Amino acid sequence: RFWDVTVGKEVRELEHPAETRQVPGIVAPPVLAFGPGANRFVTYGDDPGRLRVHDAATGKVMTALEGTSRPARAVFSPDGKTLAYASASGSLALLDATTGKTVRELIADTASGRLSFATFSPDGKYVADGESARPGVGGILHYLTVWRVADGKRCARVYTDAGFTGATFAADGRTIAAAGSPHGLYLYDLATDTLHLSTKLTPLWGAAVAAST
Repeated sequence: RFWDVTVGKEVRELEHPAETRQVPGIVAPPVLAFGPGANRFVTYGDDPGRLRVHDAATGKVMTALEGTSRPARAVFSPDGKTLAYASASGSLALLDATTGKTVRELIADTASGRLSFATFSPDGKYVADGESARPGVGGILHYLTVWRVADGKRCARVYTDAGFTGATFAADGRTIAAAGSPHGLYLYDLATDTLHLSTKLTPLWGAAVAAST
């Protein structure tokens, strides 16, 4: 459903073919993300089983992105040219938002991990994600990881006991606010590689974080 936020009025409703997706071991809502300027949005559909980019004014499908079966997350870069695509099996890739071709693979497909979010920096130079991975013997490790878009280099990896569930870059592009367990809201400084406990909150799994511009 689409609303005019200035008056709170619903203006359009489109049928979504994937309101419920059952992925073994993972509970995730249907993918829905707007591009910059809100002139496009991306969804996941059971038929043909891949991410689809829609015209926001009409809802019509502009293109279906190849190789995007079983997505868990998708988000546009600030310039709208790239999609960060996370699969249900734990991989993370950067795709051309027009053709769907893989620009760069950041995390290889693996059944031992999952991603809880992906978010771009305001200038589009970095993408951060929340990772949970089972390295083999032992328990699950949880990280906030930051990647450089230009070459796919991992710039930072921050550990937390129970995982980060949401994060966003501040307007300065170097500070990341992240919701994580067990303590609550963290601030991470990318330039100095420093993690600060900003606010101690009651742990809420699935908490989201947003930053003003």
